[in-house]
Amino acid sequence: MFNFFQRSYKTQMLTAVCIVLIAPIMMLVYNFFFVSRTDDFLIGDMEKELMGVVKEMNSKIQEQIALKQSREPQNNFEILLEDSFRTAAGPLLAGRNDQIRLCIYNIKSSSIFIEGYLHDYRPPGGEGQILRKDRILEETREGINAVASSGKAITTLGKTWDDQFLEYLEPLYVDNELRAIIWAEKRMHPVFAREASARQTILAVTQLIFLFGVIITILATNQMASRVNIIKEGLFLLEKNLNHRIPYLPGELGQISKAVNNMAAGLLEKEKLTEQLRSSERLASLGRIVADIAHELRNPVSIVQATVELMESRVNQNQELTDCLDMIKVQMCRQKTLITDLLSFSSTNRVSLEPIAVNGFLQSVTDSILPVLIKNNVDLLVNYPEKVFTIIGDRDKLTQVFINIIINAVQAMPGGGRLSVDILPKEDMIGLAFKDTGIGIPEEQLDQIFEPYYSVKAGGSGLGLAISKKIIEIHKGFVKVESKPGHGTTFTVFFPIS
Repeated sequence: MFNFFQRSYKTQMLTAVCIVLIAPIMMLVYNFFFVSRTDDFLIGDMEKELMGVVKEMNSKIQEQIALKQSREPQNNFEILLEDSFRTAAGPLLAGRNDQIRLCIYNIKSSSIFIEGYLHDYRPPGGEGQILRKDRILEETREGINAVASSGKAITTLGKTWDDQFLEYLEPLYVDNELRAIIWAEKRMHPVFAREASARQTILAVTQLIFLFGVIITILATNQMASRVNIIKEGLFLLEKNLNHRIPYLPGELGQISKAVNNMAAGLLEKEKLTEQLRSSERLASLGRIVADIAHELRNPVSIVQATVELMESRVNQNQELTDCLDMIKVQMCRQKTLITDLLSFSSTNRVSLEPIAVNGFLQSVTDSILPVLIKNNVDLLVNYPEKVFTIIGDRDKLTQVFINIIINAVQAMPGGGRLSVDILPKEDMIGLAFKDTGIGIPEEQLDQIFEPYYSVKAGGSGLGLAISKKIIEIHKGFVKVESKPGHGTTFTVFFPIS
């Protein structure tokens, strides 16, 4: 069963346009088949009248020519034709209220004789007989040639510069020889001429408008269908990837595409928030487990360390045992460091907040680690604005974050290099950028460097950046990393300005 509203948009538009265009199409059909037929009937009645006049005149002219030739055989045919024409035309024109013009054309001499006028009104003095004959002959030239070549009567619709007339032309035979062309002309009613002209103009304009409307409708429908397809394809791609965006579109469909893009952005943000929540929950659970493990490890390690220190005082004379104890002490220090990192990871949620002047605080951090930079041949460049910015944070926790980032930068420049530290105000946030000239980080590893226990350094615990990120997020901030292998890395930490 046909359901119109379940069809494609293009089909609906084309169907609606066809329904709307039925009226003008019917008007055109009516004008073509009925109004034009009415004109034909009017012209047919006038044609019968002119035909009757011409046939009667043709018959009388032939009778006059035959009568006069029998009386005066040597008479000039030109004079004979003119006399016969005027003798026959006079009674036909006498007493007529309507205007009829009778004419005859001598084929051999190309002369023309005229009786009657189409108009009541004639300018004073007229246009002159010669000019009038030339004009009438020129207006009827095509009809004369048609009758002369075919030998048959015809009816034509003639036209002057400001009027229309109907003319009926018939051949005149004398002794079975075509000698002249006779015709009668009658002026069409001015209203008919104006109406016919107006109808033709209206018909032409209507056809042009109709054609233009069809073309515009088809173009608009195709364009609309194309835009709908763009939205449809965009929705299909959005099902697979929420980062995709539908291109800009004008009009109402543009508002729809904008709303869809906003909805996709909202869903993407919701996914990110959900993933962050899951990550926080995982980290919290992991932190509790790590804290328990670290506490359990701390006691045995402390006992082992105390035992080693006791043994050192008793084996001073035995070098071999002393070397073994030194190796144990080194490993115990590593274990204590690992336990400290584990406890730090599990206790980042506990913060003591206070106002911190960023400029002075960052200067104190770089000053404290300056010996490490000098030892590793790293030049420090700082760029702090004159304006002092304040954030709310835990001084010890943030110190831990910045020192961790700086240490990582130093380790990424084993042969020395340059470390730039910049303070970058950005609307209601303050950015602290640490840019090194080290080996850089491969692009595929950038999303993993903040994962717990992920490390690209030999012997690294993989907790330093994970702890730093967690501390930054607790301070309602975020961290952005830009890196290119062989060209260094930039860590930018953003915090809300107090």
